[in-house]
Amino acid sequence: MKNLDFLTLLKKYEFLIAAGTVLLFVLFLSAVFLLPNFSKAQEIFSKETQLRTKLSQLTQKDKTLKSLNQEFYTKTFPKIVQVLPQSRDYFSLFSRFDALQSQTGVAIVRTEFQLGVVSTSSAQRVQSEGQQAIPVAMNFEVMGTPAQIQKFLDALTDLTGRFMSVEDFQITFREDSLLQASFNGRAYFSLLPGTIGRVDSLLPVLDKGKETLMAKIAQNQLVTAEEDPGTGSIGKKDLFK
Repeated sequence: MKNLDFLTLLKKYEFLIAAGTVLLFVLFLSAVFLLPNFSKAQEIFSKETQLRTKLSQLTQKDKTLKSLNQEFYTKTFPKIVQVLPQSRDYFSLFSRFDALQSQTGVAIVRTEFQLGVVSTSSAQRVQSEGQQAIPVAMNFEVMGTPAQIQKFLDALTDLTGRFMSVEDFQITFREDSLLQASFNGRAYFSLLPGTIGRVDSLLPVLDKGKETLMAKIAQNQLVTAEEDPGTGSIGKKDLFK
């Protein structure tokens, strides 16, 4: 009797049961096969959007690079490195003082540099915070006539060699009509990237001030045009070699 009632009930609702079974089966198949495909399609669409953005950036970067004067930058780069080297490069500081002494006629009595204070890692951190050049404190003393010392001060920042700035100075008048001047100043260096970076990385923006500075360096710096920045030695790291 119970089996008969069950069969009657099953026959009465067989359409609903079949529909429900099909619906559950479809939902199961959708969950197993269709939904992952939707997720994959969304991922592909997202990557396509990113690639289009990168392609647009690369196109703009390519236009910018093609608009640059390659010969100018090739010749100017080694000059910039002499004005603002990639390390403390104390040897170039001594060389610069020797050149200034010959050019201006002053006698350099004493030079002192802040050795080993700025590490490479701390310098990288300073540059990552937005500071372009890392200072190296120094103190030096020169002796000469007023005209020679004035010429010496002008030559420190004329961009014909290693750039140095003067923070403060003291002048003492000697009995032989010469002046003895003591300067507190700074030299600078800037860590250049070790790699060219990703192809989609942004190019640095050169404002008018930087372009003017580059033009002055290109005009004033005495590096010969035949020097190759890819093979030339920049600075000397060991004074005894």
